[in-house]
Amino acid sequence: MGAKDSSRQVVRCLAQVAALHDNATAQHCERIGALAYALAFEMGLPDLACETLRDAAVLHDLGKIGIDRTILLKPGPLSDEERREVRRHVELGASLLDGADHPVLDMAKVAITSHHEWWDGRGYPRGLAGEAIPVEGRIVAVCDVFDALATERPYREAMPPHAALDLLRESSGIQFDPTIVAAFERCYPRLLEIYAG
Repeated sequence: MGAKDSSRQVVRCLAQVAALHDNATAQHCERIGALAYALAFEMGLPDLACETLRDAAVLHDLGKIGIDRTILLKPGPLSDEERREVRRHVELGASLLDGADHPVLDMAKVAITSHHEWWDGRGYPRGLAGEAIPVEGRIVAVCDVFDALATERPYREAMPPHAALDLLRESSGIQFDPTIVAAFERCYPRLLEIYAG
């Protein structure tokens, strides 16, 4: 087994641990990996960076294994306290990868800690803005929100993909990097193939 195969196996094992806690999150994470790969490729990132991001993005919600399942699966709106608890998944996920020394896990930690930052600086955990947000986090942020909107959640039905895309457009320059939203639009028909299976 080559180094690339063994690193993918490590990622899959971590993802399976998350699946034991919340299978919907595990499926979401697999789609984020596929979306992030396609989007990074569209943006012209080097092949190795695209492949590394595909595997790293799968772990962007790894910290949710430390969040109470009753909150993650709650059918109605979250209270302020529950929202604060869910936000902890960022620090929990990063702490799980502390001490890791591998390109995929290093990039996963970057994606974990930056995919809830907003282009205008109103995100969390550090309130980063613009290009101070690592590109991996900016890519995963767009993919994460699109998938969250376009798939069923315990608290709401799935939105049609074209409506989810419209919301990305509306949030371009506010929540999301406009260049990444534009790249998402360019490869949107190909991205929909991820949902066809």
